[in-house]
Amino acid sequence: MRLRWVGDARDYVKWDCVFEHAEGRFVFYLPMLRSASEPRCRHPQVQEHFDRQKELDQFAGLFPGRFAVFKSPHEEYSTRIASSYFLHAARELKAVQLSHSVLVFIDPDTGVEPAGGAKDEHLRIADLRMTWNALQVGDRLIVYQHASRSTDWRRRLKNRVAECLNIEIASEPYFNTELAKDVCFLVLEKSEQ
Repeated sequence: MRLRWVGDARDYVKWDCVFEHAEGRFVFYLPMLRSASEPRCRHPQVQEHFDRQKELDQFAGLFPGRFAVFKSPHEEYSTRIASSYFLHAARELKAVQLSHSVLVFIDPDTGVEPAGGAKDEHLRIADLRMTWNALQVGDRLIVYQHASRSTDWRRRLKNRVAECLNIEIASEPYFNTELAKDVCFLVLEKSEQ
């Protein structure tokens, strides 16, 4: 996830989904933040001005008293530090779970690791499993997914995650093609199994 894209049309769908599925839960946001590899402004002051205006804590206003952004001990997310990132996140999640049911929102750059393996822009399957296993009954998990070239990419995502987590997923991914036709969100609720 990159600060450059905060506030685009995908964010309307993203936060609409989180808002709809929070239902009184504490929202624990894992942004998997990466620096922009795209061209930057010629003047760092201009770049810093716009990036500073995009603080991730701004979403707390949607969930008064029930929102936290995971602050990684690492400067930016990459597969190199993924295990550490998610171990730290699991510790913070455990502290929140002492007093709240939670909705964990994982926000990678493009989505779940494809069959060919994870790059920095993906949520690794191992980290998805670790997060899922850390949830308590009634907790929810939302995962961002950008479209692939496949026409049935939403169904493939659902099937891949169901297989990787060894669960049944009854609900369809959340999407809004009027705002952003190239993203969806997989919403899972932990139940007794």
